[in-house]
Amino acid sequence: MQNNAIYQFIADLIDRLFSSKPGFFGVIQWVSTIVGAISTLIIYLQSTGVSLPSWVVSMGKTDVIVGSIVALIIAQLPKQQE
Repeated sequence: MQNNAIYQFIADLIDRLFSSKPGFFGVIQWVSTIVGAISTLIIYLQSTGVSLPSWVVSMGKTDVIVGSIVALIIAQLPKQQE
C-alpha cells in the first residue's frame, strides 16, 4: 500500500509540473526567472573582476538564486481548474 501512495504522489507531481497554471503563478515564475538571471549575472561579473557597488553585490548571492529556483518550481505546482 505504501508503494502505491508513493507512485500516486509522483504521478500527481509530474501531472502538475506539465499542466497549465493560473496566470498569477505565471507572473511569479517570470519574476523568479528574472531575479535568478540578474543574480547569476552579478556573480559572473564579480568572478571576472568587475567592481560593483555594494548594494549590487548584495543582490548577487547564491541564496537569492536558490530562492528564485525554489519559487519557480513551487509556482509551477498549482493546477488550472478545468
